Amino acid sequence: MKKLNYIAVGGISAAAAFLFVFAASVVPAPKLALMFCAGLCPLVLLSRHKVLYAAACHIASVLLMLLFIPNVFYALGYGVLFGLYPFLRYFARKTAKKRTEMLILWASAFVLMAAVGAVFLIVAGTGAVKLPLWAAGLLLVPVSAAAVWLEDVICAVFTRFLGRLKI
Repeated sequence: MKKLNYIAVGGISAAAAFLFVFAASVVPAPKLALMFCAGLCPLVLLSRHKVLYAAACHIASVLLMLLFIPNVFYALGYGVLFGLYPFLRYFARKTAKKRTEMLILWASAFVLMAAVGAVFLIVAGTGAVKLPLWAAGLLLVPVSAAAVWLEDVICAVFTRFLGRLKI
């Protein structure tokens, strides 16, 4: 693929990430699913090993989100967690020969997920059922681990799907 094609694919994936996060900030129900879908957008370029183009796409989409999305919390959630996880996963798969680096990347992804979840619990509340903060913290650990595992599975399936396409 030529350089202009990668730039065009990066622009389209940045726009798709922006639309997914905007929909997550507006639509009441499937917020987490839309944020996961937004996190898949950098994988389009990362599946072709174009890290710089994917990083530029991520930065452009975060800047667009900060400017145009009414709730900045969603833009920061994408920028810190859902958009960065494909990069962590890419570098973990690239250096999978060393188990310690893989463990460090998984731990950093878990810490990112826990931090965003904790901020979400503090800012947004716990929903209809009010829990004490210690109970919400205890629930946060297994939910964060499940979310990291789910995002890794979704990224693996999406990367295999992109490998079959001729983009």
